[in-house]
Amino acid sequence: MTVEPTPTLTRDEAHRLTQRIQLVATNAREALEKLSVLVEQARAGGAHAALGFASWTDYLSSTLGASPMRLD
Repeated sequence: MTVEPTPTLTRDEAHRLTQRIQLVATNAREALEKLSVLVEQARAGGAHAALGFASWTDYLSSTLGASPMRLD
């Protein structure tokens, strides 16, 4: 992801941008918590075997995609 250079922000613009950052960060945290619960349910229920994956890690690689992700 490339960030385009932007002119110096005004105080109001910086405040609005900060609020957006906080909102996205909160949503991302909540989404990761939900994802962690769902992944644990899949692990505990043997979703990888039920879907014919050779291993749990194959299932995770296929399901979560190419972007590295760390879950508890």
